[in-house]
Amino acid sequence: SVILGMLCTALMFVIGLGCLAVLVLAAYLRWRRQSEVVGFFHPYSDDGGGGERVLWCAIAAILEAEPGTRVVVYTAPPRSGSLEAPAIVQRAKDRFNVSIPARVEFVWLYHRRWVEASSWRRVTMLGQSLGSVLLGLEALIQLNPGCFIDSMGYAFTMPLAYWLAGCKTASYVHYPTISSEMQDMVSSGRTAHNNSTNVSQSKLRTSIKLVYYRGFQFVYSWAGYCSQKVMVNSTWTHGHITKMWGHPASKVYPPCNVRRFAEIPLGNRDQLVISIAQFRPEKDHALQIKAFAQMIQNYPGAATQSVRLELIGSVRNSEDQGRVDTLKALAQEPVSYTHLRAHETPEHLVCRLLLEKKKKKG
Repeated sequence: SVILGMLCTALMFVIGLGCLAVLVLAAYLRWRRQSEVVGFFHPYSDDGGGGERVLWCAIAAILEAEPGTRVVVYTAPPRSGSLEAPAIVQRAKDRFNVSIPARVEFVWLYHRRWVEASSWRRVTMLGQSLGSVLLGLEALIQLNPGCFIDSMGYAFTMPLAYWLAGCKTASYVHYPTISSEMQDMVSSGRTAHNNSTNVSQSKLRTSIKLVYYRGFQFVYSWAGYCSQKVMVNSTWTHGHITKMWGHPASKVYPPCNVRRFAEIPLGNRDQLVISIAQFRPEKDHALQIKAFAQMIQNYPGAATQSVRLELIGSVRNSEDQGRVDTLKALAQEPVSYTHLRAHETPEHLVCRLLLEKKKKKG
C-alpha cells in the first residue's frame, strides 16, 4: 500500500507538472499573439497541386479585400528553388496564374516529416494527426497570429490554435480525414489502400480496426468543432463535415480557371479519357485502369478507335513514383494500349498542352 501510494503521488505530481506546463505555454503564446496577422497552416505550399491553388487564391482574395493585412504562410521549405518570398510568389504566378498584390511572409516548418505517411507505418491516421499537433506547435511558437487558418485539412491543429494560443480559427477542408465510406470499406472485408489484406481477411483485426476508426472519428469531431469558420470544397465533403463537426459549413468550390480552355475548339481530337490527379493512394488510379479495361472488353469497338486512358498528375516523392511504376505494370496486363504519364508540371498546363496538341493534329 505504501508503494501504491507513492506511485499515485508521483502520478499526480507528473499530471500537475504537465498542466502547469500547458498553462505556462498558453500564457506565453497569448502574450506573443500578433492580432493583425492572418496565418495559413499549409505544410505543402510549393507542390503544385490543387490544394496549393486554393491557398494562393485565398491569399490573393484577402489581400485584395483588405490590402493592409499581414499574411503569413506556415510551410516547409521548398524542395527546390529559392527560399526568398518573392521567388515563391512568382512560382505561384507561373504555375497557377494567380497574382499576389502584396508581400507574403513565410514561417518555415522543419519537421514536416511528422505529418508524412512514411513516418507512421502503423495507425497512420492517428500518427499523422498527432504529428500535425507537433507541427502546429512549431508554427505557433515561432509566430502566433490573430487568425489561424488550416487550409490543408489538419483538423487537430484547431484545438491547439483555439484553446491554447487563443487564435480565431478557420478551416478549408478538401476531404475528411475519416469518413463513413472508410468504415464501410473495413466492415465489408474488401481490400483497399486503407484496408490491407491482413486486416480484411481477419474478423478480429477488422473489429479492432473498426473500434480504432470510431474512436478516431469521435476525437476528430471534437477537433473540428474548435474551428469557428468552416469551408469545404464539395457537396460530398459538406455532408460529412457538417455531420461530424456539428458546424454549419460553407461550400467554396476550388477555383478553376477555364477561360483559356474555353478558347480551344471541341472538334478533331483523339479518343482520350484523361484523369488528372496527384498520384496519391486515395485517388485509386488502379481502379480507373481496371474500369477502363472493363469498358474495352464490353465495347470492343473502342479498341479499333484507338481509345486511350491518360493518367496525369504530379509526383511528390519516391512513394508516388513507386505508385506510378506499379500502375504502368498494371496497365500492361488488362489493356496494353493504356497510356500513363506522370508529370511534375501543373495539371492545368499539361491538360492544355494535350488539348492544343489534339487541335493542331486535326
